[in-house]
Amino acid sequence: MLHLTRADQVEPVYKIFIKKYPDFKSIANSDQEDIIKDLYPLGLNWRSSQLYKMAKEIQEKYEYLAYHDYLTGIYNRRFFKEEFTRVKTKNDFPLGVILGDVNGLKACNDTFGHTEGDKRLKDVTNLMLKSIDEKDILARIGGDEFAILSTQTSEEKLRRSMDYIVENVNSSNNDNKTFSSVAFGYSFQRREEDDIDDLLKEAEHFMYKRKYYENQSAQSNTVKLIMQTLFEKSKRERDHSERVGLMCEAIAQKMNLAKQEVTRIKTAGFLHDIGKIGIDEEILNKKGKLNEKEWEIIKTHTAKSARILEHTVEYKDLAKIVLSHHERYDGTGYPYGLKGEQIPIEARIIAIADTYDAMTQNRTYRKIVSKDIAIKEIDRCAGTQFDPNIVAVFIKNVLIDKSFGGV
Repeated sequence: MLHLTRADQVEPVYKIFIKKYPDFKSIANSDQEDIIKDLYPLGLNWRSSQLYKMAKEIQEKYEYLAYHDYLTGIYNRRFFKEEFTRVKTKNDFPLGVILGDVNGLKACNDTFGHTEGDKRLKDVTNLMLKSIDEKDILARIGGDEFAILSTQTSEEKLRRSMDYIVENVNSSNNDNKTFSSVAFGYSFQRREEDDIDDLLKEAEHFMYKRKYYENQSAQSNTVKLIMQTLFEKSKRERDHSERVGLMCEAIAQKMNLAKQEVTRIKTAGFLHDIGKIGIDEEILNKKGKLNEKEWEIIKTHTAKSARILEHTVEYKDLAKIVLSHHERYDGTGYPYGLKGEQIPIEARIIAIADTYDAMTQNRTYRKIVSKDIAIKEIDRCAGTQFDPNIVAVFIKNVLIDKSFGGV
């Protein structure tokens, strides 16, 4: 008998077998007598071959993944439900379930990428593992959902357990609390016939009632953290955002807009470039002119900004504004080529403040110009790039203010 001992010996056999056994799982689960018959004409010993060992290893991996979450290593939904059925006996009655849903995960994935989102899920997993009893079962049952199964419990005990977990997971000492805070809910068996779906549904209802209020704070903190991270990448972006916000406020005031609208425009001006968090630092801080590919990447920041704000309650109404602040009055801007009053008035205000600040402050790709030249350029572009009425207010009523250098 020929024993397979090297990879170059295994590979030809694998190619022969793959037609009959589409994956190693099917090889490992097939009747060994049939496999031996297939190997015998080749002079191969199935039990001592590397092919058999490889198949058994992959079979064990399949069995592990069947009941474990691939990312966090804890149990999965399938195991959780089967375990509930197994322990659903009089001896373990009543069973209790604590359900947790990670706040802000989608915003984290959209802003920083799925690698960072995965890291946050692992952080939450580790915090929860440290917070539950040894006999409790922790499982990840959905993308951002976790569940804990407790036996021989009571409503009071379950509530205390949940409060303890909330304190540990959402502690102020958790550096990632902005994205890793978790909304929790619980339920327990009141009757022996209550099944897992009943408990999960009740716990989910409780959890979402809490999540509605917690999420508003978490989403607001998310935006603040994103801006903080962006400002750490570029001090220039921080100063630019602050100046644009103040100029937008001044323009809105001189246009006699309502106080609430003035505040809204100031906030939109401050957040207009939040989507740049997803742009590579090398592009943001590049010295010299951007190439065509880099320019196309920069242009995505308006959509990125809108997407971030859309996920929040506090700033959702600003999403359309930041999306449109690079539209042009004559319809040649981006991303949608909106024209004239199709462009939100707030975005038309930001466009002027943004451009003026970009011209009169240091940029890695362009030399600073004097305020007189900047004013002439803004005025020249009235009616094409900018709303002419807002340009008139900006030049005649805002720039005379000493806060903006006076003229």
